[in-house]
Amino acid sequence: MKSRHAAALALVGWYLMLPLVNPDASPATALPLSQWTQASSFDHAEDCKRDLIERMRIAHERIEKVKARITALPDSGNRPLSQVAPDVYREDLLATAFALNAYSGLCVASDDPRLKGK
Repeated sequence: MKSRHAAALALVGWYLMLPLVNPDASPATALPLSQWTQASSFDHAEDCKRDLIERMRIAHERIEKVKARITALPDSGNRPLSQVAPDVYREDLLATAFALNAYSGLCVASDDPRLKGK
């Protein structure tokens, strides 16, 4: 490999990109990558992947905590969770949105052409 090429590769960083969130709390993965949020930057792809995996682990943990809270609620008949336990309902929405966003994240090289808007 030519030293000029090796130097160019060394300048490439990595971004953890997360999609914007739609009004219904789902990730807007259909948007071009240039419109996603740069959550973090890294020198190495492996560091980006570790961060993304950690976000997924936290998302899973949050979902499990909400599930435990929902299971512990007394029988509410047929009333929706938003009426029975509004705080748990909000926590469920936030945890779900966080998880969907984390699981939609991508590690992208800083020179990826998809990051440039058209």
